[in-house]
Parts: sequence; structure tokens; C-alpha cells
Amino acid sequence: MEDDAEKAKSLLSERSRVSAVLTSFRVLEKEHKDLAELAEMISDSDDRDFLATINAELQSLKLRISQKKTECMFSHEADANSCFLTIRSGAGGTESSDWVCMLLRMYTKWAESFHKFTVETVDSVDGEETGLKAVTVKICGIGAYGWARTESGIHRLVRISPFDHAAKRHTSFASVEVSPVVDHEIDIKILEKDLRIDTYRASGAGGSMLIKLKVRFVSLAVIRTLSSY
Repeated sequence: MEDDAEKAKSLLSERSRVSAVLTSFRVLEKEHKDLAELAEMISDSDDRDFLATINAELQSLKLRISQKKTECMFSHEADANSCFLTIRSGAGGTESSDWVCMLLRMYTKWAESFHKFTVETVDSVDGEETGLKAVTVKICGIGAYGWARTESGIHRLVRISPFDHAAKRHTSFASVEVSPVVDHEIDIKILEKDLRIDTYRASGAGGSMLIKLKVRFVSLAVIRTLSSY
């Protein structure tokens, strides 16, 4: 029964996604038809303000049609999903921490204003003086991963540093990692051979025993530590 419920949930989610795509195409088709009829009606008009308004609406429509054409070329199985976007500072110290903040503002505005996605902060680590060492956000919306996944990689900034009194040019680096929000259909298996587990014991406050368990995912270079008294 539980498997059937998960399958039904997945099918409903897919139905909702396809329905939203079809609706968006119908809306664009109607807007195109309405603008074409309006343009024909005012072809001899001398009202420049009105013509400018129609032209602005036409340019907006062309941009949204171009976006839909791009979405039709998405080929990854998770392109329709929401995604996690993580930015980490690299070489450059305070400059890199500030660069992380700049990238975060850029991606947030891109997601919210350009695509009407929603963005929520999942985790962040402050920089030593200013900015952020690392930040992870969740971008929610149909096609978020498809649009964002090509941003993965190293991003470089070269500028005259506002933090350098000598006004020298600095080069800063930040890494961007984009991963899809997965559904229950994806079976994730963690094999014992991929883990390295270390256990430490020490005396704690008041004579209690401190037990620390460190789990390392060897292939991912990810470490998680758990402490308990």
C-alpha cells in the first residue's frame, strides 16, 4: 500500500508538471494571437505611446517564447525538479567571502525575478570579516534544476578590492554546485565499503564518558561527526 501511495504521489506530481507546461504554452499562444490582432487594428495609428506599449509587450512575449524553447531542449531526467545550489568561497580570503555574497544575490534575483522561482536559505557559514564562506539555497519551481545545473563549476572575480587600502587588483574564486531535489523513486544505496567509521572515547564533564563517532564517505570526501555522553 505504501508503494502504491508513493507511485500515486509521483504520478500526480508529474501530471501537475505537464499540466503547467501545457497551460503556459496555451497562454503564450493566446497572447500571441491577441497581439497580432491588435497590431493589425492599429497598423495606421500615430499614437507613439500606445505603439511603444505594444512593442514592449511583444518583446516580453518573444523572451518568454525563447525560454520555453530552451526548456523543450532539457534532456536530464531531473531537469524539471527543484534544486539545491551551494556556493563556497575559494582562494582570496575576505574577497572570496564577499564574492560568495555577490553570487548569492545574483542567483536569487535571477531565480525570483526572471523565472518566478522561490528561494529559501538552507544553510550558511559567515566569513571571518565579512560575507559568507559558504551558503546553500533551495530553488523551488518547475525546471529550476534544468536552468541552474550548467552553473556548476568555479567562478572567478577580478576587481580592485574595496578591502585593500592600496587599491590593488585582486582575483577571487568561488565554487558553485547544483544538485536536483530528488523524489522517492530514486533509490540511494550506501554501501559499507564506501564508509570509514572511527569511534573515539574520552572522559567528559563530571566523570561522564564521551563517545564520538566519525563517519567518512570515502568517495565523496564528506565527513559527519556525532558526539554523545
